[in-house]
Parts: sequence; structure tokens; C-alpha cells
Amino acid sequence: MRYLDRNLGALNLYHRHRAQSTLDARAGRLLADAAAIGLSHRALLDDLRSRERQLRVALESHVVIEQVKGLLAERLNCTVDDAFDLLRHHARSHQVILADVARAVVHDPTEGPFPARRS
Repeated sequence: MRYLDRNLGALNLYHRHRAQSTLDARAGRLLADAAAIGLSHRALLDDLRSRERQLRVALESHVVIEQVKGLLAERLNCTVDDAFDLLRHHARSHQVILADVARAVVHDPTEGPFPARRS
């Protein structure tokens, strides 16, 4: 089975009592073509779903990092760029993913790497 110049597999058709006719061979080719299209579309759909998940995670990470930059800038009385530098430095020095550090700050602002002052 081929689709768009890619080998996707094989389809074997057997008959118990006689050799295949030309009509049987054509029907088999149509079945193989339909199966190849289905397999190819399934692979494309799986790839698109994977990319969609990756983009969603990237966007969510970006949003939480931006939120924490603003939170830290206000809390530490510094610029947003300085807050990001602190966040990035903390993540690198502790070998933690930047978005995970940001999530920790959002999850519990009184704990984590940059605790808020308790009132």
C-alpha cells in the first residue's frame, strides 16, 4: 500500500478455490488504496493533535511566566525584565524548567523561590 510516495504496508488477498480475476484484483487495489488513505490521514491527524498539545502547553507556560514576571516585579519593586532575569537565574541554577518555577510561584505565592511577605 502506497500513498503520496510512501510505503505504508501490504494487503494480501487470497481466494480458497480459484485464482483472482482481473475484477478481484481491481477491487483489491481499491481496498488497498482506501486503506492507505485512511492510514495516512490517521498519521496526519495524530501529528496535528501532538502539535496542538505542544502549542497549548507552550502558550500556557508563556502565560504563567508573564503573570509571574508581573507579580515578582510588583513584589520585589523591580522592572519586569529584572523579574524575568531573577526567575530565569533561579530556574537555571536549580536545573528546573522555567515554567515549573513560575507555576510554583503562582500556586503558592507565600512559598517557593520568591515567597511573598506574610501580613
